[in-house]
Formats: sequence, C-alpha cells, structure tokens
Amino acid sequence: MPGPERPPDQDDIMAEKKKGHHRRQKGRRRWIKGWMREWPFIAFVIAILVMLLVLIVAYMWDFGSGPSSNHNNGGHYEPPRALIVMDKTNLDENGTVTFSGTASRGNIVQYLWDFGDGGEGNGPTVPHTYVRYGRFTVRLTVIDVKGAGQTNTGWVHVHHHEEVAGTVSMGQTKDYVLPVGEYCMGAKVSLSYPTGQMINGKPSNIVDIELYYPNGTLYRDSKDQKTQTGSTQTKELHISNQEMAASFYKDWKVKVDSSSGINVRYELVLDVYY
Repeated sequence: MPGPERPPDQDDIMAEKKKGHHRRQKGRRRWIKGWMREWPFIAFVIAILVMLLVLIVAYMWDFGSGPSSNHNNGGHYEPPRALIVMDKTNLDENGTVTFSGTASRGNIVQYLWDFGDGGEGNGPTVPHTYVRYGRFTVRLTVIDVKGAGQTNTGWVHVHHHEEVAGTVSMGQTKDYVLPVGEYCMGAKVSLSYPTGQMINGKPSNIVDIELYYPNGTLYRDSKDQKTQTGSTQTKELHISNQEMAASFYKDWKVKVDSSSGINVRYELVLDVYY
C-alpha cells in the first residue's frame, strides 16, 4: 500500500517553473518563424492595398482646380461659374465699357448681361455705353449645356464731367447746378479766367465761385484764395462725400460772380465722382 504523497519541495517548484519558461520560449520562437515565413505575402498584400488607394485618390481628385485633367473623369460635371472682366471701371458720361465673360468656367452656351442702367446684352463679349452718371451694378448670368445657371456681379462708376464757358461782369452772377446722385463720393468745381491788368498789385478781373447746399445755404466760396502770377487765374472748391450724404444726395448749386472786370470770359468745370 503506497504511502502518503510527499508535498513538493522548493526544488520541484523551481524545476516546474523552468519547464514552463522553456515551453513559452519555444512557442514564441515557433510564432516568429511562422510570421517570417508569411511576411513576403503580407508585404505583397500591403503594397497592393497602397497602390489601390493611390489610384482611387488620383481618380477622385478635385476638378474645381481646373476645367480639365489628364485623368479619365468618368463624365465629371463642372457647374457653371460666371466671371466678369471689364476694360475699365471708372469713366465719364457717354463712355463705353467692354465687358467679357470668356473667363467663365463650365461648358457655357449663353451669356446674359444686365448693365444696371436698364440696358441688357447677350454674348461672351459685349460693349455698353453709359449715358448718365452713377454707380451701376453689372450682372452676368451664364447658362451651360445642362440649363444650369450662375450669376456674378461687378460695379461701374460713371462720373459726371461738365465743362461750360461764359462771360460775367462786375456785380453779375451766373447760376449752375451740380448734379448729385446716390453713392456720390465727392465733387470738385474748377474755375479759370484771364487775370487782366495788374493795378496796385491786384488783377483787374476778379471772378469767384460759390457753392450752396440744396437748401440754398452757402457752403463755401473761393474769395479767400490767393491771386496767382501769370495771365490766368484758377480757383477750386471741393465737396466731401460726407457732405453729399448729409444733404441726402440732392443737387447742389454753383454760382459764378464777379467783383471786378467787364465781360470776363471764364471756363467752369463741374466734376462729380461715383
């Protein structure tokens, strides 16, 4: 009859631990060898996946950066985009602007223009003459082969420029109107006339300009401007856009008067900026 089982001593425990450690090391070595045998196949799969990803990204690139590409776009549709080009944006009344929509994007088949002054046009490049002053909003609508449309806007600034001539004698005045409209950015009134003879250091001809608010109140005159040397005297008065806005963009009044001279011929220039 066998005797009672002997409890394991310290040496038995250490031996069992060593056996377990050797088994684990052997298992790790087997896993590493197996992984190394499979590595060429894994690397091949990763390379294929990377190549597919590159092809997909190249195929789905952003067509908004240009009207075409060297890739097969699979019938990619680019919506129309209207772009306005003008040969000038500032001009005087009766000036002509040439508008172009040829820089617009997309497969455009129709160009519709609204020049902001009641005039309209059709075509990729069109001229238009503005016969009155003001700031005008220009609109271009482009329509593509699918019937889709897009509109863009621009602005044209038409300034009022008027040159008048007349004669005035001492004690007389001549009246003019300074036409002012919405969005006016300021105005300038210029006067020129012959000096005449110099008597005691003063010219025999003295002509001035006076500016009046729309309600008739004097805004400014040129009487404090110094006499110039030479055969011609010139004087200028300016109106700021703040003053124009404060007067609710109504017409101002201009007076030409003479305090000395007979039948003095003058030239008056009225400029209103938009």
